[in-house]
Amino acid sequence: MKSLKKNQLRSLLKFAFIGICFLNIGYAHAQQIITITRSIEIDLPKEEILEYVSDLNKDHIWRDEVDSMLLITSEVYGNGAIEHSSFGKNKTITPTFVTQKTDHSITFETPDTVKYYLASIREVESLDNGKSTFTYHLRFDNTMTKEISPFKIPKFITKMFYGKRMKKYLKVLKSEIEPQQ
Repeated sequence: MKSLKKNQLRSLLKFAFIGICFLNIGYAHAQQIITITRSIEIDLPKEEILEYVSDLNKDHIWRDEVDSMLLITSEVYGNGAIEHSSFGKNKTITPTFVTQKTDHSITFETPDTVKYYLASIREVESLDNGKSTFTYHLRFDNTMTKEISPFKIPKFITKMFYGKRMKKYLKVLKSEIEPQQ
């Protein structure tokens, strides 16, 4: 009788351990999407800013890892581009398509056929002083960092590094499009 209870307890512990392992795998996978958001005030009307940031051929000017963009059209996904980027010695190729466009924002997303999810949301809001705030949201699957390093970079490091990089992008964007005083 005593050994039966030990076996039952052992089986219960094994079952609990396996359940916890599966939960952690699911949790870890679900937690790979990173969102980074940065904003900057620019002395231009929102329409001019939105027109500029909607033109993917200009991304190489303000986003330093972009080598080139090849504009494409797909019967399934619509208009988009294939981005060729460099991160150090590593090169990536990422297709994105316009999935939403309004009078104040544009969203580019990878199609469901691509290995890693990425969304670039670019929003512009008019301010009372005639200036505008440009907000750049970037959402992506952190496992894509395995493409540019020997291992998946921890999320907090990715957020810290890319957050600083986005801040630099916005300063370059502002210096490129804002009228010189």
